[in-house]
Amino acid sequence: MNNYLQELTECLENVCNKKVSINEHTDLVEDKILDSLDSMVFFLQFEEKFGIQIPEEIDLKEHGYYKVEKLLRLIQENKS
Repeated sequence: MNNYLQELTECLENVCNKKVSINEHTDLVEDKILDSLDSMVFFLQFEEKFGIQIPEEIDLKEHGYYKVEKLLRLIQENKS
């Protein structure tokens, strides 16, 4: 799981062009890591890097996709 956290951190840093510090309890919007434009780029890179398709028709915030814990679970389920 820590390896996935590191990969997720690197993906975020590439999008944001800055150092970020995240853990399983981080909310990428509430903790002001992603804004709306960075979010679009991040999820495109996330899908490409991890081979995970994020549904386009849902509200990402409402469904918890900005929570690192959910993203790590998705990665772990996809890699299993």
